[in-house]
Amino acid sequence: MGAIDLLESGGYEASPANVERLLPLLIQARREAASDVEHARVGEYDKITDLTKIPERTTPALDFVKAFEEYAAKGGLKGGNAGRTASRWRKKVKEFCDFIGHRDLKRMTTSQGYEWVDRLIEKDVPRDSIRKVWIAALSATAGFMVERRKLDQNPFLGIRVRDKDASEDAEKEKEQKDPPRKGFTLEEAKKILTGTLVAPSDFISVEMAAARRWLPWLCAYSGARVNELTSLYPDDIRPRGNGIWCMMIKPSLEKTNQWRAVPIHSHVLDQEFGQKFLDYVEERRKLNKPLFYDPERRRGGTVRHPQFHKVAERVGQWVHSLGIPYDVKPNHGWRHVFKSMARHVEMDREVEGFITGHRPKDANAGNDYGDRWMLTMSKEIEKYPRYELPAFDRPPVPQKRRRRTDFDVAMAKAEKEKRKAARSRGAA
Repeated sequence: MGAIDLLESGGYEASPANVERLLPLLIQARREAASDVEHARVGEYDKITDLTKIPERTTPALDFVKAFEEYAAKGGLKGGNAGRTASRWRKKVKEFCDFIGHRDLKRMTTSQGYEWVDRLIEKDVPRDSIRKVWIAALSATAGFMVERRKLDQNPFLGIRVRDKDASEDAEKEKEQKDPPRKGFTLEEAKKILTGTLVAPSDFISVEMAAARRWLPWLCAYSGARVNELTSLYPDDIRPRGNGIWCMMIKPSLEKTNQWRAVPIHSHVLDQEFGQKFLDYVEERRKLNKPLFYDPERRRGGTVRHPQFHKVAERVGQWVHSLGIPYDVKPNHGWRHVFKSMARHVEMDREVEGFITGHRPKDANAGNDYGDRWMLTMSKEIEKYPRYELPAFDRPPVPQKRRRRTDFDVAMAKAEKEKRKAARSRGAA
């Protein structure tokens, strides 16, 4: 093995300076090895070099943390090394290195991976998160190093995280009579939508007032994820085939890889309660600003937690302030309601998947044929019945700013701590 091969196999940079430093040491080592062989041949074992006195290596042969940064930048990780996935996974790689006491990927074993899984289970980390985040981060990085010929095999490939035994949850199932709900009840949905018709407060911005006014309606009639809507720009609202007004949903950082056009329900466009939706869109177009936030008021937003995410959080807090229970997600609940209503009114399952961005698990290759006609998608969306509210027949109710109770403050604080803990654990 030459100097360059030896450096690369040891995880060192094969630079001219390192090669120059290594060459005389390599020549000396070969001479000593030949000398040791001669001593052994004539039985002079006491003169053979004592290898136990060689100091232990102080630098990793393949630094796992640096390997992850290379994978995040060059391995096709969604969002790159500054994206949300990289931000979550980076912590998992470092925590695993701290757990085993070193950062040398070449010394890591499958057994250590399973020890890590056991530790996470003891700490009550959800097993699905262990599979999809904690172990996925390790395995994807190691797999990329194998592809780059820097690692012989992936020690984390094939690690299984089994679900709990049924007996472990038997007692909990006895106590829990009804499954946890995911969406709003019809009464809760109407309560939120009625709240959108209250005159906005002078205490909030134009963008936040618009977010409260229109986001619940857009979510309700499309089943879109809230961050897909809070990130919309005026140019994302435009007519498509047959002049049907659509929302152009961008590929998000985590959930989808392609744009999708979602027709806007006629009830959103027909509302004349206050400013019309398309009129508001046109105002924002003239200002050349997003629909629901103002970049000029940006305060410390990051790639991981951008402004439009904060808008969604604040709308969620407002929904809870209307009296919606905390056991349902204040924005994502609309997506579940839409899916439930789609079943109830018998929307075409394939077209409903086009609208929400869900591909049925039993879909076959034939589903990828043909174009997604806006007329067909609009026809299915219009099957969703209109929310007829008594508030439409009355003038806008003046905004009365309600003083938050101690319970509201405590719940808001608990939600904030919960989000921080979830981000630190990497839980969804």
